[in-house]
Amino acid sequence: EISEKIKEICKTPTIFEDILQQIFKVFNLTMDINQYVLAGSTIRSFLAYLKDEGQIDFEISDSKVYWKSL
Repeated sequence: EISEKIKEICKTPTIFEDILQQIFKVFNLTMDINQYVLAGSTIRSFLAYLKDEGQIDFEISDSKVYWKSL
């Protein structure tokens, strides 16, 4: 479910912070520093997995990493 949501979010090239924000909204999570660190690490793992599987890619523009669905 999370993988599919990330791919949906990344249909438009999106930076990590915006992906994280959307995941928090979708799953009705409350942001605090502990959730930010834990969820952030989890979402980064999903991004790495989806990249390895060839389902998303990234581009660097203006010193930011934009994730995008393939």
